[in-house]
Amino acid sequence: MQSPRFSRRRFLTLSSSIAAGVYVAPAFLRAQSPNSKLNIAMIGVGGKGGDNYNGVKSENIVAICDVDSKALGAAAGRSPAAKQFRDYRKMFDELKSSDYDAVVVSTPDHHHFPATLRALKAKKHVYCEKPLVHTIWEAREIVRLAKEAGVATQMGNQGNASEDLRVTTEWIKAGAVGTVKEVHCWSNRPIWPQGVTWPTQAEPIPETLDWDIWLGPAAERPYYSKCHPFNWRGFWDFGTGAFGDMGCHILNWPYTALDLGSPISAECIEEEGATKDSPPTKSRIKLEFAARGDRPAVTLYWHDGGNLPTAEQFGGEIPSRANNKGEKRNTENGSLFIGDKGIMFDGYDGGEEPTLLPKAKMEGFKAPDKTLSRSPGHYVEWINACKGGPKAGSDFVAKSAGLTEMVLIGHLAARVGPGKKIEWDGSVGKSKNLRETDAYVNKAYRKGWID
Repeated sequence: MQSPRFSRRRFLTLSSSIAAGVYVAPAFLRAQSPNSKLNIAMIGVGGKGGDNYNGVKSENIVAICDVDSKALGAAAGRSPAAKQFRDYRKMFDELKSSDYDAVVVSTPDHHHFPATLRALKAKKHVYCEKPLVHTIWEAREIVRLAKEAGVATQMGNQGNASEDLRVTTEWIKAGAVGTVKEVHCWSNRPIWPQGVTWPTQAEPIPETLDWDIWLGPAAERPYYSKCHPFNWRGFWDFGTGAFGDMGCHILNWPYTALDLGSPISAECIEEEGATKDSPPTKSRIKLEFAARGDRPAVTLYWHDGGNLPTAEQFGGEIPSRANNKGEKRNTENGSLFIGDKGIMFDGYDGGEEPTLLPKAKMEGFKAPDKTLSRSPGHYVEWINACKGGPKAGSDFVAKSAGLTEMVLIGHLAARVGPGKKIEWDGSVGKSKNLRETDAYVNKAYRKGWID
């Protein structure tokens, strides 16, 4: 299939998400030998924090912090020499700068910015889970702080290091389906309760949990047992719903392959079940992107809660895969690129590869040459960057703050609901036409968390 015309410069310029230039560390960091081990402080060691612990366990874990003493005790069993903390503010106050080189943040979304803020101000390397931050204002502040700190950073969208992302990008840039003007992304999330309200009646707080520190920068409220440790994702004040939770994974594919940047508009096409406390149980969001370089304008649709593109948009063939019981199920997470010469599907359910649709078009198809550098591994990228190597693929400044902001702009559309199109001004980070969105671009913080 013939490739569309595009500049040699664009073809050779690798997306910052895939292969950024060599990272030249400040002098005070270059003393770190590539063969020496980093001293890492872990904030959040249960749940995803446990996965991230495994990702960096090749290094020295010198401090662990968690609001739940049960999770903290389990982590202490793995790193008995590590200093233990319940409150990361105290951790930053008490650790000497020479005690640690880097910080891993694996907290609920509303703590990402306050914890990362402290690490960057201390000029420590930072790995932070996705979404990088909770609000658009925070995304822009993180960029400013990371530039000032000059340290190695990485967001926890682990698929950014995958072969699949690179192959998808190579196919799109080589014109495998021609010029792409429409993209659909979807997720089976939420797999936690959404469309719910916070109870007014307080429940007994578990002895292992420091509820006040868990609330952190958020407003005080009675303890609710169905929130911690996982279902906080379904509340506006702590998480970012299905869109924010999976957007930084799945939307990374079109963001990278099409160099999307910031949208010019966002609109909730439909949603069900949203409440004052919680995102909708299912939704469809539309993002529009202006033409950029030799890439034309793009319209992107997000579907969640079981929503999918239509069979027609799939080219008449909705992809399916077998579950662990051998039962065939329609794709649950993925992306669809609709070009003027064909359709390409790429799943995010595990094991899928880019596929032309209908699948009969794969017969005789010759995949484009590999043009992008491959990753040594998501965590390895960051560890190497901390030791003076190339920037990690999901570096805050080069990529992940922009990707997160794009997702959070779509999140604004879900907050204001259907029938209200947000005209977005990326130069100032605000809506041009809907002032009600200002309340969600930034937020109030309890005293003592970011001041």
